[in-house]
Amino acid sequence: ALNQGAVNIVNWQTAAENDGDQFQLERSLDGKTFIQIEKIEAKGMPATYQYIDYDPNIGKNYYRLKWISPVETQDFYSKIVTAEVNRLSELDIQAYPNPTSDWVSIQIKGRMGDKPVLLLMDMTGRILDKISIEKQGLTLDMTPYVPGTYMLKYSDADHEQNFKIIKH
Repeated sequence: ALNQGAVNIVNWQTAAENDGDQFQLERSLDGKTFIQIEKIEAKGMPATYQYIDYDPNIGKNYYRLKWISPVETQDFYSKIVTAEVNRLSELDIQAYPNPTSDWVSIQIKGRMGDKPVLLLMDMTGRILDKISIEKQGLTLDMTPYVPGTYMLKYSDADHEQNFKIIKH
């Protein structure tokens, strides 16, 4: 497991899988009592997997995998791995491509606060579009707007971030 700011990334790889296998990713605060945070269907052949924990706890997070196979008579557990989060308030927002001629992809990494919203404004501060954010990534259509410089403003109950978008 690896920490990247306000998120933890858990990677694993399998040497063999059976059809119908599943993985349950579990997290713990103390390394003893685990709760399931995600269920992942196996690919049925050797594969590499990645899970991004957008909601880790502050401090040390313990992770393990429970491998469930309809072919095996018992479930198997992976070794326990850890990742530590120092602060959850970090939020990384990226907009690309920039400059653009048509679409801008917005990626949000970290824990969003309550009522996240994205405002597209012209350089005078006039709001051109207001988007309520429901997931970590979205696409913004810039085709209706004339070429120029625009401001994107992300805000939620805990964060605010502004950046410029240039449209050709």
